[in-house]
Amino acid sequence: MRRDTLMLEIWITTKIEPNDVSWSNKVFLAMDMTPLVDLGFRPGEGKDSSFLIDEEKKVAVVFGKDVTEEDREINPTRNVVYTIGVDGSYKKSYLGDSPYEFCFPLGCSYVPSLVQLN
Repeated sequence: MRRDTLMLEIWITTKIEPNDVSWSNKVFLAMDMTPLVDLGFRPGEGKDSSFLIDEEKKVAVVFGKDVTEEDREINPTRNVVYTIGVDGSYKKSYLGDSPYEFCFPLGCSYVPSLVQLN
């Protein structure tokens, strides 16, 4: 996620090989983040953000830290997730507190399986 612009763009890869990466020919999600910054959307402030894409529901799920209402400062122990839809919808949900300051939450799309790979 770039921090020098208020435009969020997420592209989806269509092919990942050791020496070749291809991207879809259109942006999955493009959104002006200006209104969301006022609501406290500042994931990855000082750190990299982790996010997942749900292509069926057309949303991006971004993990980050909460921002206090009073002074717009990051709460270093309060973990939140932002769900952003391609339709411009936005929702912030509380994930719980971290025992350590600035331990940023991570999302992982890996689902364990007992199927043996050959």
